[in-house]
Amino acid sequence: MRLTTDISQLQWWQQPMQAFANLPRSLFLLVGGVLMTAVYYGGFTARYSLAEHGSKPMQSIATLNSMAASGALIYAVGFAVLFGLYWLGLHFGLLSASRVQWLIVAAFALIFNISLLQMAPVDAADVYDNIIRGRMSAVYGLNPLHGAPSQVRFDPFYGFAAWHDVPSAYGPVWEILAAWTSRLAANDHNSNVLAFKWLSILGYGITAIFIGLTLHVTAPNRALLGVYLFTWNPLVVYMTSAGGHNDLVMTACMLISIYCLVRRWYGASTLGALVGMLVKFMPIVMVPIIAFVALRDLRGAARVRFLMVSGITGAIVIFASYAPYWTGFSTLDFARRGSMFTSSAATLARQALSTIFDGKLPDSGSTPITNAIIGRTVLLWFGLFFLSQIVSLYGKRDPVQPVRVLTAAMLFYLLVAAIWFQSWYVLWVVPLAALLTNDRLRRLTLLFSYLVTWQPLLYNYVTLRPGDWAPLPWRDLIPVAVVMGPAWAYVLWYWLFDRRTSRVPTGTSPFT
Repeated sequence: MRLTTDISQLQWWQQPMQAFANLPRSLFLLVGGVLMTAVYYGGFTARYSLAEHGSKPMQSIATLNSMAASGALIYAVGFAVLFGLYWLGLHFGLLSASRVQWLIVAAFALIFNISLLQMAPVDAADVYDNIIRGRMSAVYGLNPLHGAPSQVRFDPFYGFAAWHDVPSAYGPVWEILAAWTSRLAANDHNSNVLAFKWLSILGYGITAIFIGLTLHVTAPNRALLGVYLFTWNPLVVYMTSAGGHNDLVMTACMLISIYCLVRRWYGASTLGALVGMLVKFMPIVMVPIIAFVALRDLRGAARVRFLMVSGITGAIVIFASYAPYWTGFSTLDFARRGSMFTSSAATLARQALSTIFDGKLPDSGSTPITNAIIGRTVLLWFGLFFLSQIVSLYGKRDPVQPVRVLTAAMLFYLLVAAIWFQSWYVLWVVPLAALLTNDRLRRLTLLFSYLVTWQPLLYNYVTLRPGDWAPLPWRDLIPVAVVMGPAWAYVLWYWLFDRRTSRVPTGTSPFT
């Protein structure tokens, strides 16, 4: 196969792209990594350093720039450049999985994270919520799944946490990890932030390793590409080492589970999904997928053995994890999440319907009837969609099909069914999309991973902007339209136009 072309024979608009293609691929990848590192450090870490701003609680890009447009512009241009370089690396930097390219991809995955370590965690207080709850367990001997941070108002991290009066929304496995991390970090402010960031980076690394291992089984020629798609994705890097989000610990469990699934180790796969669920709830959707595939493929004694082993080991893990925190079934209370609406399609529906069902705008007080109607409706939609995806697994032996189903289900949840949406939730699907071929589902995920970088910016510059500059629903409509609108348009375009070409089988979901 000929890899180069005489540039003089091309039209003028084709020449720059062909010039890129004719560069040595490893050199192109290396230059891209250097430029991305410069943007991470110069555009983010140097401007919002932990040393300078780490003592300021509840900060965002907007507040640290005093709502100045220059801060928003640098942020937006920074992510546009990062995703542009990411795209160029995908299309021109990767060709063959040489040792040099593996080394470059792995080295810059670490360099990117190190370059953002000293950035203050802005636009989210999650890392401080994790710290305060870890200290509740490790320092004060309290139960973060039952009590609230308001029990330790005297703690030096209390003012940095966002959720003062509610128990932890995470599972016991995460709270155990948080307690261990807090013990190692002691009382120093920056040490605690860095310790939780390193825990996130550890989850990022394990996720990347199992992406590579999974693709080594299913599509060895795409292993480097899959690792690149995840590790160099700017949203993933930023939310890992700048924000220190615990979602990467959850995705590590998910990818371990998926690796076991493609190896047909169904009991171990179920266990991995359950451990992930005990970090954050979303991997619960993996369990019926794994069970369906296992029961479809196994026969006789093997099927019974899977059910017994999975059931017994799963019960032991759940019991052992909850044992230190159990205070009765109130430990599993999810009721408070039914009133949490932000940056989602459901939020706009709530604002539109609350005056009909409750006679008042949602910001004037609680709207229990509207919340219940919307919450149950989107849950029903998600259940029906998920069931249709499970059924699509019947008779399909492609080992990647369960991953495709899981990716479609999570994207549907984020775009349609989630009532409380945050940009880092897209971390759940990027590693899944890295396992797929270059199909619509992967492209939608990568597009969405860029779009959501606008969410914290618009949310703080528009929705939470001081003053009555705009009424509801405009405060939420603008961020939701920008963040989710193009993704919905992508799905709608597929649904309306691609079907007309008769290339799509009847009954195929627009998310697949």
